[in-house]
Amino acid sequence: MGYGIFQTYWQAPARSANNKAVRLDEGAEKDRGWAMSEQREQAIRERAYALWEQDGRPDGRSVAHWSQAEMEIAVEQALAAQDKVKAVKARRRKSAAKSLH
Repeated sequence: MGYGIFQTYWQAPARSANNKAVRLDEGAEKDRGWAMSEQREQAIRERAYALWEQDGRPDGRSVAHWSQAEMEIAVEQALAAQDKVKAVKARRRKSAAKSLH
């Protein structure tokens, strides 16, 4: 049996940033937000699939695996954003220290 929820999400129509369906074959350009959400969805899909495999490929647990994957990806993204903020603050402190000398 396939992993139904992932096929469903994979086959869902493309959506623009304002959540309107778009036809990619008409040359619609992806804006940055939509592309990022597509990347996030792909990361969630891959993580959920790995969780499903680790769990012995059980039937009927796709929503649980998807939810867990969403949570894990959200935590990873939050930690990455936190690291970026720390790096920017460190660069600013270093720059400010240089300008004082």
